[in-house]
Amino acid sequence: MKFLDKIFGRTIKSDNPALDIINQNPTTRTVDNIPLSEKYPGMDEEELYWLLENKENNDEELTNEEKKFLEDEGWAQLGRTLHREHLYGRSLAVRELINNNYLTLPDEHGNPFKELINFTLQYFEKYIKDKPVEAENQLRSAFPLMHEFIHRQISKQQNSISIENNFDEQQAYNEFLEFCKTVLCSLYPEKNERDLQIIRHFKILHNVLIQFIGAEHAN
Repeated sequence: MKFLDKIFGRTIKSDNPALDIINQNPTTRTVDNIPLSEKYPGMDEEELYWLLENKENNDEELTNEEKKFLEDEGWAQLGRTLHREHLYGRSLAVRELINNNYLTLPDEHGNPFKELINFTLQYFEKYIKDKPVEAENQLRSAFPLMHEFIHRQISKQQNSISIENNFDEQQAYNEFLEFCKTVLCSLYPEKNERDLQIIRHFKILHNVLIQFIGAEHAN
């Protein structure tokens, strides 16, 4: 019946008068066109996604609207997962510096967000040796939240540094992002040269950083 309906546009008469009424009236509500908000009242999008995915995994039949929602929300769910991992990587990099167990590795595939911190540490390690006063002033100005931890890491000290309970790790990481952007734009004002240097210094995050700087310049 479903196959014939698709071919002939639901024009075939049945022995059931109720079905004939549905066939003649395309606006009649069927299970397939009931809004999901009515079919699953009180559920938010993430709850509904996991419910429908479980139905699909159990080989239960889904309506067309449910299939479409599962596909669309699947991409949104992936985006949210990637965003959470993005924030977690940033926080973890900052936390290692705060906890004084930060290690600079030749390959940061374990947490690519450390690349910006590594660049900052290398920059100030050299700058402090050459011009300690100017370097200290720039460090405090560019890193109101993180300057003490950067200084401790460079000087290889073991002293404990306390932080506020409401310390914002994302804001702290943004200091590294903004600093790298400022330094790279200052040293390499010409875009092509700057992009080449970014690719050289940031093996994993170069595309992200190039897009971030490009978007900032566009604004």
